[in-house]
Amino acid sequence: MRSRLFVLGLAAVLGAGPAAGQSPQTATWVPVLVPPPRVSASELRDVVERFSADWRALLRRYDTAFSAERRAAARGFLDAWLAQIDSVDFTALGPDGRVDWILLRARLVHERQLLGREEQRLAEVAPLVP
Repeated sequence: MRSRLFVLGLAAVLGAGPAAGQSPQTATWVPVLVPPPRVSASELRDVVERFSADWRALLRRYDTAFSAERRAAARGFLDAWLAQIDSVDFTALGPDGRVDWILLRARLVHERQLLGREEQRLAEVAPLVP
């Protein structure tokens, strides 16, 4: 009985291919793949992606939490990016570029504030650590 059901199931699976007379190349199993249109018209899209990739790489390189070397490298990195983003002519950007500029600058300022907060907490704890 089991072998009979297996043979029937196998026949059903093998018969579920392309319709009679239809070659596998013309089967409609795979839709036509068209690259999606570029959604963003931002001039700073590549800049934001570059910052994100570089920031992740920096944090991977300096992976020891609370180290002075990591904080110094991160602070220098963020200060350099802030100087560069401030040199961009905001009025020359399109609407999407302006949004990216505002968000990137806010992220840079936020990350710098987090570094400052970390330094402050470590300074408060320093007398208690042997």
